[in-house]
Amino acid sequence: MKRTASGPSRSSCRRATRERLGGAQIAAIGALSGATLAFFDWETKKYQPIPVREQVEVASLIGDIAIGPDGKPSVHAHAVLGRRDGTAVLPLLAGCAGEGGAAVDVALAYGLAARQEADRVAAVDAVLALAASGGLDPAGVGSRLGDLGRQGLLTWSRCVAPLRDTAAAGAPLATWRMLAAALPTALAVPRPPAGTPDLLTLAAETAAATGERIDVPGLAAVAGRRGSSRLVTEARRLAAAIG
Repeated sequence: MKRTASGPSRSSCRRATRERLGGAQIAAIGALSGATLAFFDWETKKYQPIPVREQVEVASLIGDIAIGPDGKPSVHAHAVLGRRDGTAVLPLLAGCAGEGGAAVDVALAYGLAARQEADRVAAVDAVLALAASGGLDPAGVGSRLGDLGRQGLLTWSRCVAPLRDTAAAGAPLATWRMLAAALPTALAVPRPPAGTPDLLTLAAETAAATGERIDVPGLAAVAGRRGSSRLVTEARRLAAAIG
């Protein structure tokens, strides 16, 4: 995605002309009251405008200024904009080239636990697209799920169905790796958040299906507790799957 040549982009071109810049790099973070992004359509060879009519966070903006074919400075910039729940631009982010980094991990985590079902579906689509292209960092997304859940910034129980859909759609290994990174944070607290037993169940299923053994800190302690609560039962099930 990139910003279209409007607003700050035109201003940047005028300043580059005034300062006689033949080349420069751009980097920024912050916020915008609105923006217009564009997505390049390879079939039409044109940029398709994507208007954003709300306040957004600029999670990342990088680019450069170079001399164009007309001999004048031209701005080429790519931006990652985060909406309130971080989900609306996820399918588009998944189709972009380059590494997304921590900003994408956070957006995916919020998306998988979003309040609205449509946003959770969009997050699943993004995860699947990134997993297929090799651009997904499952451990990064899982760590964000755990950290944000611990801070009470997202509801863990909401991500159960999206993660199960992700596994069923052909990405059980990515799902297992996300869960293996997310679960230690939940298992470390005296009262794990709602949804933890269901995530343990899914973790056991995907671990068994993929055959990949990943150590989950805190799992043995929970599995070794007395009693037969669902939390303890599912912890034992996962421990057996990776043991």
